[in-house]
Amino acid sequence: MHILELPSFFPPYGGLFCIDQSVALQRQGNTVRVAANVNLSARLSPVTYLFAHTKPYMLEMRGIEVMRKELRGIPFSLKKCSWHWVKTTQELVDKYVEKYGKPDIIHAHCCKWAGYVAMKCSEKYNVPYVITEHLPYMILAEEFGKEGADAWQLPYLKEAYKKASMVIPVSEELVDDIACFIGKDYKWKFISNTIDIDFFAYRKRDSWKGRPFVLCCVADFVVRKGYDVMLATIK
Repeated sequence: MHILELPSFFPPYGGLFCIDQSVALQRQGNTVRVAANVNLSARLSPVTYLFAHTKPYMLEMRGIEVMRKELRGIPFSLKKCSWHWVKTTQELVDKYVEKYGKPDIIHAHCCKWAGYVAMKCSEKYNVPYVITEHLPYMILAEEFGKEGADAWQLPYLKEAYKKASMVIPVSEELVDDIACFIGKDYKWKFISNTIDIDFFAYRKRDSWKGRPFVLCCVADFVVRKGYDVMLATIK
């Protein structure tokens, strides 16, 4: 199967789970590539922003071909920036199809906004799409407001969810968690985040009792990651 991965965000702003899942799908014998339109921030990445690669170019990440381009985000204009990303990502997919042909399926990571782009490309090229949803209520509420908010983005995201062949939340609880924004009028099946079980596997180790416990935090050290829960279990 020819699978096109479409991430909502990508390095240097996270999103490596897209590569993790691409590697897993490729190991099953599929042809998997990524089309990544990276929305650069002038505040977070000023040098990269100035020297952005605005034309598509190819690179390889862990054996996965990536067609990448960079977009200079529009400061202090969320709506214009969002629609600019949607438009230029559709153009990137057009470039991809021109080079590699139509995929059998588009796999979007997060509905905002790759899922919406996947819907538009699905309609144009007559291929199905699925959405893996990673974003919880805590993140969505930062942009949409509290429960019951009438944010301008929501009708577009609900449409993308409803038309998807399948929405794949990374946990069963996530469906209820974001229902106040998205509702539940869509097909879904939860699949936990893919991890490399060859690396993340149990190994017998020397006891840590009697010596300092060292935590190496490779993700954001923030409350929503639940490190307090993890630390409580090892006391």
